[in-house]
Amino acid sequence: MQAHCHSNYYQMYSQKSSLLHARAHTNQHEKKTEIVSVSALPRHTTASEFNLRYRKNSTCTTIARTSMDMYVRILAFFEFVVLTTFKRLKRYFTLTPQHTIPDDVAMKDERRKSQSETAMHSSQRRDSDLNVFSNTENDDETNDDTNCLRTLTSNTMNDAQNNKSRLRSELSSLAYRYHVHHPFNALLQSGRASRDMLQLWAANRYYYQDTIPRKDALIVARCPHSSIRASWISHVVTHDIDGALGEWLHLTRALGIDDANVASHILPATKFACDAYYTFCRDATWQDGMCASMTHLFAGDIHSRRIANWPKLYPWLPSGAFDYFETRVSSLPNEIESSLDLLADYYCTSDARMRRARQVVMFKQDVLWSMLDALWHHWFARECRMPLSPPQSRQPSSSFTPPPILRVLGSGAGGGVPQWNRVDRYNDQARHGCVPVRTQSSFALSSDTERRDWILINCSPDFGFQWNALVKIYPHATLRAVVLTDNQLDHVGGLISLRESGECVNIYCYPDVARSIESVLALVEPYTHVKVHTFIDVTQMCGFQLTPVVVGERKARYAPHPTSVIGIEIVPLMDKTESTTCENEVAHNETKVLDPSEYDNHSKTIFVAPCVPTLDNIGLFDACRRSSVVLFDGTFATPDEMPSVSGHVSIDETCAAFDALRLSYPTFVHMNNTNRRLLDSDLSCSGLTNLAPSPQLQFAYDGMEFTFESHET
Repeated sequence: MQAHCHSNYYQMYSQKSSLLHARAHTNQHEKKTEIVSVSALPRHTTASEFNLRYRKNSTCTTIARTSMDMYVRILAFFEFVVLTTFKRLKRYFTLTPQHTIPDDVAMKDERRKSQSETAMHSSQRRDSDLNVFSNTENDDETNDDTNCLRTLTSNTMNDAQNNKSRLRSELSSLAYRYHVHHPFNALLQSGRASRDMLQLWAANRYYYQDTIPRKDALIVARCPHSSIRASWISHVVTHDIDGALGEWLHLTRALGIDDANVASHILPATKFACDAYYTFCRDATWQDGMCASMTHLFAGDIHSRRIANWPKLYPWLPSGAFDYFETRVSSLPNEIESSLDLLADYYCTSDARMRRARQVVMFKQDVLWSMLDALWHHWFARECRMPLSPPQSRQPSSSFTPPPILRVLGSGAGGGVPQWNRVDRYNDQARHGCVPVRTQSSFALSSDTERRDWILINCSPDFGFQWNALVKIYPHATLRAVVLTDNQLDHVGGLISLRESGECVNIYCYPDVARSIESVLALVEPYTHVKVHTFIDVTQMCGFQLTPVVVGERKARYAPHPTSVIGIEIVPLMDKTESTTCENEVAHNETKVLDPSEYDNHSKTIFVAPCVPTLDNIGLFDACRRSSVVLFDGTFATPDEMPSVSGHVSIDETCAAFDALRLSYPTFVHMNNTNRRLLDSDLSCSGLTNLAPSPQLQFAYDGMEFTFESHET
């Protein structure tokens, strides 16, 4: 129906042009005939004969002119009715007039219009040369017709501009839903993102970039109009491998991802979101497919900010990494205008279509937001990550038993990382998950195959959070005993949480430490029974032999006197009959006590010393030499880091002493959030600095596990 109306309209327009040309030619011919008739009269013709002959010719000419004028007026009225009707009907058609006119028809119409106007101007010049009086009434009608056409053209242009402005305004009002406001994007824009985080984002965004030219090709294939296809096919070329897609690979390569490995970083949720976008463009109308691209109304600002800020926030990225953003900033204005030209008249014809345009753009915004949701969940809910490779298969054996383990529940010093009242860069990075979060120092031991019985070494104020994290991994975990190395608040502050135990709590510590924490235990005893055991000699419990090693003294701020500080040598027992039962009370048994000289031949030994006040202790270094793993005090990097806090040796002092004794460096625990060595290590490992981490210094982290590789003597 639409094509038929267009055809009738243009046929009528051509007929009118032909009639105007014919009328001008007839007027000219009639005037020439009058001149010829006068000149051809015989010389003897009288005035009465001349008047009679002239009136006869003039009467015929007037009748012809009147008939022609009536015909033209009827056609003009009919044209006005058709144009008005067509203008009302076109809003129900799929395409706008300028898009539905085939190219060849439009060109022919322009040629006919040009020829008609040329003929009219030439006839007017000839009439002027012959000095013939023209019909003023007919000239006025011709001018009225021309003015009418000009008014219609002007109104059409104004309507198109108004429609573009309206569509732009309606869609721009959805800017608040754009993924620039997502917390993950805020991390990228703040400069807190690590290299791994940027790699994850860039690889998943690559899948989206690869979807764009494929969905644009679908739109081109489904569009039935050659002029629109010719306009939109540029989007396919612009966004494919020779354009935006290739420039995005410059970024992934700059981040250290080989082209062949990009796919391995793509999350399933990203694939679902982008494939849903592709399916939408496949099944929806081609207008809706184009409208879904209108989210680039909001993209210019985010790309501009990345160009301005990222070279400063991520100086380790080469300049070629930003090619994509620079190209998009320059090309977006033209893409936006061309898209509005194609879509404005269609979506502005009714409120229902405008609502549809908003729904389409909101769907596209949901796709982009869902992609960042997937990245956020993958990064911060790490326990939900899908395994990238199958677990290592073990040969089924009835004799195989899992080895005993030591798990680092907390690796930070007092306050942890981030510390609630510190706003420096390192603590801020930790708050946003860009560097490891470290709770306050604590450890857990288990030797049974089902990981039911656990010994807690130090009970930090973060005990509840740490124990919940342990139960996520080992659902049957049960606390059997608590061993304290000192009375520092970050090692005993969690004892109050044990009031909810419901069972007797067995605590092992040095006698002077026990006396200093009586006030703390007094708060717990009204809720649950507490039994304190003296820990000054070798003790066996829950499949382990624990040996205290005094490393110095330190005074807690709340205690009146200095108290002993110990390290603990941990050796797993070989036979289950050697272990006590670990029920309601941990008791000493009469099994063989291992001598330190037997440690090397008996099993792997771990020495835990989270607080070391001084290095002038031979027993300390003897324990370090006997142990295969040493977890050592790493509170401060240098001696003058925090002069107000004493009782901790620095990492620099420890490394110097170990070098002098030719011992391997320990794994550091109990790190303070001011420790510069820790800061440099975490930032470099996360890609937030150009400094390479020291290969000789090793820092423990929350959730780190060490196994005891036991073997028969």
